[in-house]
Amino acid sequence: SKFIGILASENSGKCFRYDVYKYKPYKGNRSGEKDEWIKFWEPHIRHRLIERWGFVCAPAWLETDDVVAYLSSVVKGIICSPDKDLKQMPGAFYNYKELGTEKHKGVEIVSTKEALRNFYTQLLVGDGTDNVNGVTNMGIVKADKLLNETSEMLWKTEVKLAYQKQYGAYYGNIIFEETQFVIQMMTPTHELWPTYGFVVEDYIKLI
Repeated sequence: SKFIGILASENSGKCFRYDVYKYKPYKGNRSGEKDEWIKFWEPHIRHRLIERWGFVCAPAWLETDDVVAYLSSVVKGIICSPDKDLKQMPGAFYNYKELGTEKHKGVEIVSTKEALRNFYTQLLVGDGTDNVNGVTNMGIVKADKLLNETSEMLWKTEVKLAYQKQYGAYYGNIIFEETQFVIQMMTPTHELWPTYGFVVEDYIKLI
């Protein structure tokens, strides 16, 4: 079997999300400090993955999951990652971290509708890992209820309305647009992608 292995750049900079998201500092809840064992082993593991297994690094100005999302939209295969954000992409998904646990599902097939629903669910509940707020006090149960009671064609309208109810008509629209931009994975249809200097052919030729 063939694969493309993607690692974060060793000199990762700040992607567009740091400038777009104003409600809270993007990833502002992270200390930036790594455990000592990670500091010791990370360079050795990276070297092994690159030299032995042919992994490549994402550009410093992009997040790794953006590169994976883009590749999954042009190359048919299985996304192998524990990152739930990538379930915004229709296709095959495998969470290797669940192997050996009760949560293990094997390869999941994410339909186009499920991928869109995952996006709007994330938009409602936010992403605590990246310090993205979403709609305050909107947990997964409330988000599921809202989407279940709404036609797929009206998901965007209802989610935007939830923001307006929480933050007011004016700021609700602004925070909705910011959050939508931040949550969305980079794909060929993303309006910012052409400005990012990413040459997908450089990665496809590795297969």
